[in-house]
Amino acid sequence: AIYRREGDQRGEAELLLEIGGLQLDRRMPSRAIRAVEHALVLFRALGDATGARRCSEVITFGHRMREKMKEAVTQAREAMSHYRASGDPDGLFVSARLVYDVRASFGQALAASAEAGVVAALAGAAAEGEGTG
Repeated sequence: AIYRREGDQRGEAELLLEIGGLQLDRRMPSRAIRAVEHALVLFRALGDATGARRCSEVITFGHRMREKMKEAVTQAREAMSHYRASGDPDGLFVSARLVYDVRASFGQALAASAEAGVVAALAGAAAEGEGTG
């Protein structure tokens, strides 16, 4: 309420993201998702891709806790798109692992391996491109 009253969208978004993380730690994924989805809206309005990516990752874990595979994979891919857009090969590897972990936890290891392999190849190409600059 303080950040909102002061018109500090960034402060409000960061606080909501922190609250969401704490709610995940307390095994309250539905509350975490609600808080972080609001933070995601604020980060997007600010044009903050890093904040939006962080929100997507927390929301992924929340959906995974709730055993909502489709939603978890969608959010993991959203995080991956932020890494891809920023050209961050390390982030692409991390996000590929996140997608793999989510899908494998729901018994889709084969499909997850194929998707992770494609992303790893993209990340490898991006890393090679950085080395030639």
